[in-house]
Amino acid sequence: MNARRAIHFADFVRHHEKMLRKIFKVPKFKSKGNPFQDGDLYMRLQKLERKAAAIALQLCNGPEFEGGYEQVDTLCEKILDEVDRLLGFRKLKIKVFINRDPRGHALKIGDDDVRTGRMVIPTDWGGYGILAPEYRL
Repeated sequence: MNARRAIHFADFVRHHEKMLRKIFKVPKFKSKGNPFQDGDLYMRLQKLERKAAAIALQLCNGPEFEGGYEQVDTLCEKILDEVDRLLGFRKLKIKVFINRDPRGHALKIGDDDVRTGRMVIPTDWGGYGILAPEYRL
């Protein structure tokens, strides 16, 4: 990554985290009092996005999960639990879900506020909010 791209990426991450903090009322500090570094929240969500996307891809292409859809549900619930730990979406009653179609982003906000424009966050073609969008220059 060249210097110009790195600066744009850092600005993108700061802006996206600012939007997430506004929507989910996430403080600048974790519950234990340790400060989030710039980019921490975005990078953690990206990691969870990759895990959820891998599940969706395996569902589509195989091999099948040994535990079937019960195992898939368990894996997805663990990812959503981690997202909730970071954002607290369940307490705010914001619908966050894992899209099991591998052609798009996996972690999405299904809240009607996104579609009506009350939440300003990147969206997909269906109007769902994207929690961890890819950065492209």
